[in-house]
Amino acid sequence: MKYFVSYSEVFSRDNQTKKESLRLQTYNLLIKFLSRKQIPNNHIIEEFNKFKNYFESKEFTNVYFLSPFIINENKFVKNIYKLITLSGESNSYNSILKDIQNDVEEIKRGASAYKTNYMIKVDTADNYLEKYYKSPELLTNLVLESEKENNILFEISRQGFTKKDNLLSLLYLKLRYDNLSKSEDVESIIKDGEELIKVYPYYTYYYLLGMCYDSPYCNRENKTSKALEYFIKGSEQNDTNCIYMAGLHYFMGLGTSKDVLKARDYFEKGAKLNDIDCSSCLGIYYLSINDKEKAKPYIEDSASKGDYKALLLLDTDFREN
Repeated sequence: MKYFVSYSEVFSRDNQTKKESLRLQTYNLLIKFLSRKQIPNNHIIEEFNKFKNYFESKEFTNVYFLSPFIINENKFVKNIYKLITLSGESNSYNSILKDIQNDVEEIKRGASAYKTNYMIKVDTADNYLEKYYKSPELLTNLVLESEKENNILFEISRQGFTKKDNLLSLLYLKLRYDNLSKSEDVESIIKDGEELIKVYPYYTYYYLLGMCYDSPYCNRENKTSKALEYFIKGSEQNDTNCIYMAGLHYFMGLGTSKDVLKARDYFEKGAKLNDIDCSSCLGIYYLSINDKEKAKPYIEDSASKGDYKALLLLDTDFREN
C-alpha cells in the first residue's frame, strides 16, 4: 500500500498507548493540514476539501477506526507539499486521493481487524505468572517488556506445554502468536491449538485461533470464515474479544455475507459486558444508519474511557454539537 502503514512497521511490540496516540495525532494533523490553506478564489480550496470530506466520510473512517493501519504521514504530507510548490494540478490531487481510496479498499479486503487491548505492564516473569494464574482472562492484556524476562516466561510456558498444563499451554500459544513472522508459524499454532481445544475448550483458545486464521500469514482459502467460526464459539462463553471480532466480521462482511443487524447484536452484547470497543462500534453502527441520537451516548461513554475510535468520532461526527 502506498499511503498506509501498519503499526508493526512503525513499532516493534511497543506499548498500546503510544500506538493509539500516534493514530489520533496523525488523523488530527491531516484534518488541520487540509483545512488551513483556505485561500479565497484558489482552486486548492476545492482540492483540500475533497481530501477533508473523504477523511471524514464513513468509507474512510469505518476502516481507519477499525484497522491496525495509519496514514503514512511523511509520505502523504511530502506529496501534498510538492503539489502546492509545483503546478498544483487537479489531476495530481485526484491521483493521490485515488491511491488512498485504493488503500482503503485493500484494507477492507484484507480483513485487517483491530481490537483495543489495554495493557497491564509487569516487570518480571514471576509477576506475569502471578497475575495470569489469578486472572487468566488478562492473557491478552499482560505485557512483559524485558526481553530477558520474556525469554524466561517463554521457556516456562514451553515446559508447561510439554507437560500438558492447560494454562501454560495457552500462554505458550499466545507468546508464539505474538512473535509471528511466517506462514509456518501460524500453521504450527493452529495445529497445536486445535488439538488443545478438544480437551480444554477455553474461550481464549477460540480467540487465538480466530486471530491466527485472520492473520496475513495464514494462507488457507477459508481463513476468514474459519476465523469467524472460532469467534462465534468464543462469544458463546461471553469473551468480549471474540464478541467484538464476530461483530466486526459481520459488520464488514468478512468470511460471511455482510449483516449489520447481526453485528449490532454482537456489539450490544459486548457493550452490556462493558467492552468499550463494542460500545464504540455500536455507536458506529447507529452512525451508519444516520441515528446520531442513539449513537452519541455509546460514543461518549467509550470516549470517557479513553477509546481512540470514540475520541475521533467525537472530533468529526459530533464536532458541531
